[in-house]
Amino acid sequence: MTDQDMLNTAARHIEDGKLDEALGIYKRILEEDPDNEEAREGFRTVYTVMLERDNHDYDLHPAEDRYMALLQLQSYFEAMLTVVKRKRAEYSERPH
Repeated sequence: MTDQDMLNTAARHIEDGKLDEALGIYKRILEEDPDNEEAREGFRTVYTVMLERDNHDYDLHPAEDRYMALLQLQSYFEAMLTVVKRKRAEYSERPH
């Protein structure tokens, strides 16, 4: 399975809410290719969302809640940027 296949599988896991599985895939890619930017972004995004989810169970101070919300938004926009970059690359590879 290629890195791109694994990245696509991780994306499907995220869409299905299987964050642990997606995180595991990103880890495997980074073990082989630590410079894979898409895997690094994906790992950071999923890890941040998981931290936010786990911390949401606790009674946080309002400032901490806002900080966690900002981290989640940042992760969301980074993930969306990754998708846009991937789609742009796919489009540019197609014959016109």
